[in-house]
Amino acid sequence: MAAVFTLGPRRCAVAQDAVKRAKNGPAKQRYEELRGSLKKEPVVHTDDTGFCIGAKPAQLMCFTTPDTAQDPGISVFQIRHQHRNEEVRELIPADFKGTMVTDRGAAYDARVLAAVKKQKCLPHVLRNLAKALEQQTGAARDFGTELTRLFKSALELRRTFDSAAISRPLFDVQAAALDRLIAQHLACHRRFTDLDNRRLHNELGRHYHEGSLTRFLRDPSIPTNNNLAERELRPAVVARKVSHCVKTETGARAHECLISVVRTEQRAHPASLVDAVAARLYPGPSPTSLSAAPT
Repeated sequence: MAAVFTLGPRRCAVAQDAVKRAKNGPAKQRYEELRGSLKKEPVVHTDDTGFCIGAKPAQLMCFTTPDTAQDPGISVFQIRHQHRNEEVRELIPADFKGTMVTDRGAAYDARVLAAVKKQKCLPHVLRNLAKALEQQTGAARDFGTELTRLFKSALELRRTFDSAAISRPLFDVQAAALDRLIAQHLACHRRFTDLDNRRLHNELGRHYHEGSLTRFLRDPSIPTNNNLAERELRPAVVARKVSHCVKTETGARAHECLISVVRTEQRAHPASLVDAVAARLYPGPSPTSLSAAPT
C-alpha cells in the first residue's frame, strides 16, 4: 500500500485518484454493496452529527452493525443536507425486517417507518429523566424517580443475563414482570400538572406502546443503547474539525464512500488495514509488482 501513495510527488494526485475511485471505481462498488447489505442485517444502529458541504449545513449519518464472533460488522456513512425519514429510508426501508437502534429523533418515528422495529437508547432516556428531576420538587419527582428505578432495574437484569449469571427462562420471567411494571407506570390514563412529567409521559408512553423502549427485555439479542453508532461517529467528528468538512457535492460523495470502505475494512482487518484498503481500492496486481514487471 505504501507504494500506492508514493507513486507521485504531488499529494493532490493521490486525492484526485481517490475521488475518481470513489465515484465510479472499486471503492464505489464496495460502498454500494455495503449500503445494500444493511437491509438484510438483524440489528442496525444509527446516529448523525452536524456537517457541511461548502458553506451549506449538512448531516453526516452513520449506520453500523454490531460485531459478533462470526461477523466484524460494517459501518456505512452518508452525507445529506437534511436528516429526515427520507434520508433514513435510503438505507433502512419501510419494510426493514431487523431492529433499528436509535435516539429519539423525529426522523425515526415517521409514520412511514411505523412498521420498523426499534429500540430507543435507554441511557438517553435516563439522562432526560435526570435532567427533569433536577428541576422538580415534592410530589412532582415521583414519576421520574420511579421510572428511573424501573429502567435501571431493567438494565441491571439485562447485564446479569449477558454475564450468564441467570438462565434464559429466569430472565424471561423477571423481564416480563419488569415490563408490566413499566407499562403500568406509563399508562395512558395518567394526568400530570408538571409540564416535564406530562411531556415525558406522553413521549415515553408512545414509544413504549410502539415496543421501542423495552424490546431488549423481550429479545436479549437487542442492545439497550446506541453507543456503537456514537463511537463510530467520533473519528468523523475529529476529521471534521481538522478538515473543515468538504467543499463540494462530489467531495461529499467521495468522503462518505471512502470512510465507509476504510472503516469497515478496519473493523475486519485491524492488524492489516493498509493492505486491506489497498486490495479494495486497487484490485489486481499491486503497483509494486507492476513497476517491477519487465517492459
